[in-house]
Amino acid sequence: MPFLFGGMWFFPMFLMPIIFLFMFFTLHKKGFFTKCMNSMQENNNSKVKSNYYLEEDSSNLKALEIIKERYAKGDITKEEYKEMKEELSK
Repeated sequence: MPFLFGGMWFFPMFLMPIIFLFMFFTLHKKGFFTKCMNSMQENNNSKVKSNYYLEEDSSNLKALEIIKERYAKGDITKEEYKEMKEELSK
């Protein structure tokens, strides 16, 4: 009789990989892994985009300062100043 109960460890040894495979394929079918990868990529892209927009905003601020100086000196008219300012704000 001891040989019947001594082999009981075989059952969990084969059942656990089957459970893990079932969970993996179910999650894969539901798109869990692709959602995780997309969210990780979005986080990385958002950091890049935020730096890009910060650089773009700083260059626009510099351009606005130049336009203000030119308007103050009288190099450009009020209409030209407004047009240039609108173009930079786009």
